[in-house]
Amino acid sequence: MATPMAAKKRLAAALVGQFHSMNAGKYELEQFEQVFSKNKIPDDMPTFTWSDLLGNADSAPLFEVMAQSDLFESKGAIRRLVQQGAVKIDSVKQDDPNQEINRPTSQLIFQAGKRIFFKLLA
Repeated sequence: MATPMAAKKRLAAALVGQFHSMNAGKYELEQFEQVFSKNKIPDDMPTFTWSDLLGNADSAPLFEVMAQSDLFESKGAIRRLVQQGAVKIDSVKQDDPNQEINRPTSQLIFQAGKRIFFKLLA
């Protein structure tokens, strides 16, 4: 007998396949398992450049960098996520919402909780 999770995954893949394609359904299932089961980063995520978010600044507080992405409801919500230990940059947990983040030399991967990811490019 299949587990409830396996049944949900099959149903989700079938629904995506019905509205898009079976390949899309398979891809989304693989992405789900990669992010939620294996705790890895997704292949697709919003990508921003430093200058798009913060202009010519050389650094900015963590909460401000995240707020400029428009992926969060408020700066207060971002502060709470950081204080709860739910924010990582390049897989390193962050604990200070006011920590200065410097303009990256290549890229930074931000993760908030299990669902919000974004890439910040130089």
